[in-house]
Amino acid sequence: FSEEDYASFGRIIRTRVIEYMQKLIKESKILHEKAKPGGSTRAEPEEKSMSESKFDLGEKGMERAELVIRTDAYIENMNPLAGVNSTGELIAELWKNPGIQAAFSQRKHFKKRLNENAKFFLDKVRDIAHKDYVPAVEDIVRCRQRTVGHIECKIEYQGMDCSVFDLGGQWDERRSWLPFINKCSSILFVVDTSSYDEFLQEDSKRNKMSDALQLFELIASMKIVERKPIVLFLNKMDLFTEKLKEVPINRCEEFGDYEGDLHDEEENLEYITGAFFSRAPEPQKARRILMHHCLCALDTEAVSKIFESVLSSIVQTSLERGGLLRT
Repeated sequence: FSEEDYASFGRIIRTRVIEYMQKLIKESKILHEKAKPGGSTRAEPEEKSMSESKFDLGEKGMERAELVIRTDAYIENMNPLAGVNSTGELIAELWKNPGIQAAFSQRKHFKKRLNENAKFFLDKVRDIAHKDYVPAVEDIVRCRQRTVGHIECKIEYQGMDCSVFDLGGQWDERRSWLPFINKCSSILFVVDTSSYDEFLQEDSKRNKMSDALQLFELIASMKIVERKPIVLFLNKMDLFTEKLKEVPINRCEEFGDYEGDLHDEEENLEYITGAFFSRAPEPQKARRILMHHCLCALDTEAVSKIFESVLSSIVQTSLERGGLLRT
């Protein structure tokens, strides 16, 4: 990354940290109201059983919260050297507040989910707020910006120039995929493995994993890709491992018939992989290479090795089909 890239990611991370705390403040107020006697009938049983005092920020906490809520996340630099009431310091103190921690513990009930990396960044908010803060590689990876349009990454592999296109996955982005799918030599399909109990931003009733399965089937069924390798990447394995301890995969309707060990990670992953590959039309399976890899994007060394292995397989397949290499 260039110095400009690091500075840009630093600004993005600072903005995100402010937004995370603003969301937690708003949710703590909502939960406080729900927990009151005669509160919202829509409250989850777990929320109703908690005392309203659990979400009380206290007088000092409320003062800090009001200052943070009024902060413009896009222009505030969170410089802690500005004094005890700097935004960075306010957020650091609020993050320790029992009311905010109680709200954080109920994040799975938020109408719009809190980013899975919120705790990672809030735990180091004072470092992030410092004027000399430079994001580490892990910070940048965890930043996970939404892809808008397409991003091209050019790489050289064994003397050959290759281009990898990252295409935006939201609904309004998918209509622009066809030209790329038509020209590509292979497809890398990345799935958030931990999303089996989550819902789309575009449709709060549509399960993310169900959407991914249907999208995979749509792409695998296209005539223009029937002889192109498809590589399934089961990403965010770190989050999947933790979630599986508490939330079974059959929370997703598509996995409702899973009868294996709910806590056996390998068995669960084998089932998920099979669920995706079964979506490839039967006549095409014999003519196509289907590969899968489990990865955690935070483990950059492992990702690099996996990607090199995938490139090797893709190049070999292309040479074989072009008649330049005997099988």
